[in-house]
Amino acid sequence: MKKVIALLGPPGAGKDTQCDLLSKEYNTKTVSTGKILREEIKKKTKLGKEIKEMMKKGDLISDSVVEEIINKEIKKSKNSIILDGSPRDIEQAKVLKNIDLVIFLKCTKKEIVQRLLKRAKIEHRVDDTKEVVEHRWDVYEKETKPVVSFYKKKKILKEVNGDLSINQVYKQISPVIKKVLSEE
Repeated sequence: MKKVIALLGPPGAGKDTQCDLLSKEYNTKTVSTGKILREEIKKKTKLGKEIKEMMKKGDLISDSVVEEIINKEIKKSKNSIILDGSPRDIEQAKVLKNIDLVIFLKCTKKEIVQRLLKRAKIEHRVDDTKEVVEHRWDVYEKETKPVVSFYKKKKILKEVNGDLSINQVYKQISPVIKKVLSEE
């Protein structure tokens, strides 16, 4: 039976890396709303045109658009799905009712700042300055952290220590994913 798993955590927690590892191991499809939004714009679909206009204005993409994208991906996938960083806010969490498991990569602010500043040097990223990293942490605390509490109350949240190495984090997540994917 197809399952929907959400992988949450602050920017720099390693969500993309863990999604890549998990999708290879368990033949799941990773759904990254950011990547899909950019693809829709490239394809010049009706939705892509709407998204482009929102982005031009600097607006956030509406929860209804994000919900539409995620639900479309879930329907068309034959495999189980891992949502990479979604839902990002409490409104998205409330409308995405078909999530079976949420894995939260819990990280300290100190670790995230170090990782993102290191990434900025390696990848020459301009969006990983100390000021931007601090702002992204604040947005995460305000918008995404309440999502963790929401799923904890629903008893479908598994919290792991995201401050550890890639392999150590994977060793915490993998058995949980395996168990959920094997359930009917």
